[in-house]
Amino acid sequence: MLLAKIGILCVLLLVIPFGIGAGVSAFVEKYKKNIVFCWIAGFLTEWGIFQIIAVPAIIKGMSFSRLTVIYVTGMALLALLGSGLWIMKQKKAPGLSVVSGGAMSRTEKILWVIAGLGILFQLVMNFVMAFEDGDDAFYVTNSNLAVTYDSMYRLLPYTFGTTVLDYRHCLAPFPIWIACLAKVSGMHPTIVSHSVIPLVMISLTYGIYGLIGCRLLEGKRKYRPLFLIFAELVVLWGNYSVYTAETFLISRSRQGKALLCSLVVPAIFLLIHMIGEKLLAGKKVEKAIWFLVMMAVLTAGLGSTMGNFIVGLQLGVFGICLFFTTRKWKNLIPVVICMIPAVVLMLMYVLLR
Repeated sequence: MLLAKIGILCVLLLVIPFGIGAGVSAFVEKYKKNIVFCWIAGFLTEWGIFQIIAVPAIIKGMSFSRLTVIYVTGMALLALLGSGLWIMKQKKAPGLSVVSGGAMSRTEKILWVIAGLGILFQLVMNFVMAFEDGDDAFYVTNSNLAVTYDSMYRLLPYTFGTTVLDYRHCLAPFPIWIACLAKVSGMHPTIVSHSVIPLVMISLTYGIYGLIGCRLLEGKRKYRPLFLIFAELVVLWGNYSVYTAETFLISRSRQGKALLCSLVVPAIFLLIHMIGEKLLAGKKVEKAIWFLVMMAVLTAGLGSTMGNFIVGLQLGVFGICLFFTTRKWKNLIPVVICMIPAVVLMLMYVLLR
């Protein structure tokens, strides 16, 4: 039974995101064969779509079980569609890779092994050790309530009493996404929150850091694993305050605030770097990249209502820099379009709460 539950979670967290991301990545020239980028793109797409589906469903009072069926079925179909698109686009070059650029030297291989062991150490320690946080009484309990009572944000997590809809938190339903994983797999939401989600979040975060390092160190391959090792050291020694992004990543990765600060913000930096590089080179930006930016904006809202403001500000600063660099107003149009979900969610927060 336990193996079956683990197998279902592997399908939900590995197979389906990779299938979805492969379809998106097939339209991104540089990363169409990059395993890490496919996985990250899949999760951003999955989270963004969940935000679109879940917020109206919660406000309208849809049952949690029905939302789960709609979401999981939709993601499975998207994974099949994405896999089919990738196969069609990659018939001539079907190979997948993590790091491109030919054979690695012995020193580079050793450095990548060290970087991998550093990530593995953090994953193992996060899995075997228990991190206590007071906010779990709210966020993890909301996941439990959704699975147990088939209700979303209409029960008080501290007393289990009925209440009016919690508009503030229902606009950022990351605990409901975790509850969906628990519902489908049959594993308890607390176990999924404390033991499974950290493995995914930490792996995704370092995947994004690795891709950023590869772009910043273009042409300097031997320094790329060093960049990742440096990032690991920063995370390991980042607990100088309970409010740092490193603390959230290691000890509170099951909470939406960790999703925002540790994963979404770096992901948007990666995507806008890709966009800026192409525009400055006079090349056309693939629509798939802009799509991922919009999905990242929606994912920020999934994690935290404050995320709508943060990523909106992030894209706004990028748009200003882009205009003064390229002197072309038309380059701002897709930036503004990508900001629309954040603006809509901020208005909903102001009007509904």
